Amino acid sequence: MRSLTHYLTVFVLLASLCTVAPRVAGAQTDAVPLEGRSLYGSASLGGPAGGYTVSVEHLFVRTPSLQIGMRIGGSYARNLVWEGAASAVSAGVLAVRRLGALGSSPVGLEGGVGVTRVHEDLCDERSCSGLVSRTAPHFYASGAVRVTAMDGRLAYRVGIVTLVSDDDPLLLPMLGIGVGLF
Repeated sequence: MRSLTHYLTVFVLLASLCTVAPRVAGAQTDAVPLEGRSLYGSASLGGPAGGYTVSVEHLFVRTPSLQIGMRIGGSYARNLVWEGAASAVSAGVLAVRRLGALGSSPVGLEGGVGVTRVHEDLCDERSCSGLVSRTAPHFYASGAVRVTAMDGRLAYRVGIVTLVSDDDPLLLPMLGIGVGLF
């Protein structure tokens, strides 16, 4: 019952973010507007598994100062954050708010929340046999500085992912690049 309550709380928070944030976004027309595509494919180092992450994001609300969307992805690492080989599947929502510009490239602050499902295959000295494994869902929050370039075709991200494992928070660095598809 407790996990259902957590999922409902996160859903209500995300729904309120999606409905209230476009109204709160002020009209700052004198600054460089956020550029971007509605669909990105991205790759990064870091993320829920602590290793390589590949994801797809869809920004379905796009204004000059605010973008809201969702991200779905997966990551893989071996003996970095989790014991043995770890893979993760994640889904969440994100919002990007314009901060200013770096030259002619718009800079935004990206924040996201979601759920990730991490699977660990514990290893001995020779191999990861999969005989001892565990899978657990975790809530995560992420934050990054996002710089878009080439008329929104590229999005560079530097930030952190925070998730709670065994009641201990984990802070994982994230460095990534996104390629605008549409």
